[in-house]
Amino acid sequence: MQQYSHVCLGGTFDHLHAGHQRILDFAFHVGEHVSIGISTDGFVHHKKLSNVLQSFDIREEAVREYIYQNSWGDRLSIFPLDDIYGIAHTDSTIQAIIVTRETRSNAVKINNKRKANRLPPLEIVTVPFFKGKDHKIVRSERIRKGAINRIGDPYMQLFTTKRQLTLPPRLRELLRQPLGIIIEGDERFAAFTAEKAIKSILVRKPIFTILVGDIVTKSLTDAGFKADIMVIDNRSRRQDISSSKKKSKNALSNPPGTIKSDVVKVLSDLIHSGESHPQSATLTIRGEEDLLALPAILLAPLGSLVVYGQAGMGIIITPVTEQKKEQIAGIIRQFE
Repeated sequence: MQQYSHVCLGGTFDHLHAGHQRILDFAFHVGEHVSIGISTDGFVHHKKLSNVLQSFDIREEAVREYIYQNSWGDRLSIFPLDDIYGIAHTDSTIQAIIVTRETRSNAVKINNKRKANRLPPLEIVTVPFFKGKDHKIVRSERIRKGAINRIGDPYMQLFTTKRQLTLPPRLRELLRQPLGIIIEGDERFAAFTAEKAIKSILVRKPIFTILVGDIVTKSLTDAGFKADIMVIDNRSRRQDISSSKKKSKNALSNPPGTIKSDVVKVLSDLIHSGESHPQSATLTIRGEEDLLALPAILLAPLGSLVVYGQAGMGIIITPVTEQKKEQIAGIIRQFE
């Protein structure tokens, strides 16, 4: 149902998601030819978590790939967007501009520019937001923060259907496999292994770092590393390593082989508060913290690192990526 010979739209299109796809689908539904402005890297440096925002080339390729998958390539033009105007205030052939409720004000500014250029105003066509399973708008920022995947599924919901998730025996062997990069080392030489791990962490320049486990936390902290969040239980291999009577005063209960929803909620709150107000925080567990590396990976922002110890191997450094989150989500869905 093409109503216009030429329409335009603009955006960042970072981590191309279901919301972007809805806008693109609509644009090609109503427009015979569609001009798409994609924000340049310089134009988006101010966005939150911009250091994990995809480059212009990657974002442009993702848009083109989606368009060509739908056989719309011969109706497409793409141009770099260094400001809110692009070609929209000078191209006399454009008839309409596709916007969301939040970007409608930019379209009004574009029409003011067109008036000054003695061009007819664009018809402003508003497309409703796409919302995920949590009924919240699917945004690239939420993907960068690690809260949702590209179709809007919130990772936190994996832990809220039950008060407690239990690791089934069939997954125990799977979780003995390292989830990231192995920094080999013997526990007897923890300081040496910690130094190697810190070098590896710093090279990756993480935006957020979570340590899970007492030995890892102590060895890296003693070596001068400051993590954003540390998850400990004052035990190693289920043996007490702290004699402090205060060690369990503010601890949260998380029995061995389980992940409790209230613990995950606290961990999530610490991550989000750490993003806006950077400071080091410690989450102390009464029971066992081992499995909490899984929700840490799922809830941390993209570009983060989750670091934990693996008996007989050393220190495991897990980069938080979309692919890793989906892997962990698949594991969590098998918990009982």
